[in-house]
This record gives sequence, C-alpha cells and structure tokens, in this order.
Amino acid sequence: MSKKIVTWSLIFAIIIGVFSLSYYFAINKYRSNKVLTEKDNDTNIKTQDDNLGQSSSAVSNDIISPEAIVKFVVRENDKEETLATIELKKLNVSTRTQLEKLYSKGEYKIEKCTKDEIVLLKQNVSYLKNKYYIGIDQGDIAIFKTDDLGRRSKEEFAETKSIQSLIKKSGEIGFVNDILNDNVFYDTRNEVESRLEDYN
Repeated sequence: MSKKIVTWSLIFAIIIGVFSLSYYFAINKYRSNKVLTEKDNDTNIKTQDDNLGQSSSAVSNDIISPEAIVKFVVRENDKEETLATIELKKLNVSTRTQLEKLYSKGEYKIEKCTKDEIVLLKQNVSYLKNKYYIGIDQGDIAIFKTDDLGRRSKEEFAETKSIQSLIKKSGEIGFVNDILNDNVFYDTRNEVESRLEDYN
C-alpha cells in the first residue's frame, strides 16, 4: 500500500511540476508580448501623430486667403498680358489645389501665391483649328478666329465690353471662367455673336 502512495505521490508531483513550469513560461511569454505590444502601440501612436502633423501642415499650406486677388496672365513669345483680375471669394474655392483644378482646362499654373495676390500663368497657348473663340484682349471681350494651324488672330468686333464688368455680375462668373479656360468656341462667327448678345 505504501508503494502505491509513493507512486501516486510521485506522479502527482510530476504533474504539478509540469503544470508549474508551463504556467511560468506562459506568464513570461505573455508579459514580454505585452511589453512589445505596448512599445509598438507607442511607436504607432507617435507615427500617426507625426503623419497627422505633416498632413495638417500640408493642408494649411494649401489654404489661401479669401481676401486675395487672382490675376490671370498669358505669356506668349516673350509678351505678357494680364487678362483679368478676380477676387478669390467670387470663385468659390479655398485652396490652391481647387483653384488650379478650376483652371486646369485652360492650362493655368500658380506662378505666385501671397496673402494678397495669386498669379495664374498660362504659357504656350494652343487652340483648336478653324474655330471662333470668345477671348480677352487688353481687358475687353473679343472675338478671335483660328487658322488651319490653330494660330489665333483678333477679329473686328463692334461691341466692346470689359471683362471686369462681366466679373462684377456674380451670375456671370461661370461664363468668365469658360472664357479664361478657352472653352467658349464655335464654328461660325454668327454663333459667337449670338452668344455674346446674351451678355449685353
């Protein structure tokens, strides 16, 4: 009988020993994983904070003053002409990205951006061939015709209307944007003149 008790006691001691060792190693592994996880979390939080700081800095650099004046300039063959100036608040945009997107069709790029003035520059202008365009010449709305090579020349036009007077009418800003983007063109002069009659 005492031999059985010794055997069972020995088996019981071995089971408790194995359980204790397993428990000890499991707890140590859990603690080391927890420490590593906390370090990773701290690193991730710091990285996220850094990224957030960078992105908010990028956003704040993109925002432009609503009081700024936007100047539209065309440069061709070393000749520079200011087509129009518009208050930024009339354009319904608040960032450089939005402004460039609004005038991307006209291939304008921001050349200068200060708190008071933004200069949008267009260079190496190209036009569709054999079309009539509504454009701007020395501050006035004008009719232009393009030839077989897409070169533009000004046509005689009896009505003179300043682009600034069109800009002052808040409802006409879409038409002004189309003109600045070289997006108002027709096949015949009559079509152009009838379109301009809508704005007299």
